[in-house]
Amino acid sequence: MYKLVISDTQIQFGLFVKLHRLRKKMSQPELGNEVNISKTHISRIENGEANITITNIINLCNFLEINHSKVLLKLSADETAEI
Repeated sequence: MYKLVISDTQIQFGLFVKLHRLRKKMSQPELGNEVNISKTHISRIENGEANITITNIINLCNFLEINHSKVLLKLSADETAEI
């Protein structure tokens, strides 16, 4: 059975956020303003350092148009290279 590792999952989610933020050509402060999260917290999320709440996960996924069911999946090599 596959088990999630919290630190790996935080890093993976941060990569998803960064990838989709960059696709929208947004800065961290711009994204933070849109979802009511500080630039510092956005940075910590993208670096896998923040223990993010479900509320913030949903707000980020909704705004960045990330499929909520994909946030726990591993990024492909192409997606990782794009970052």
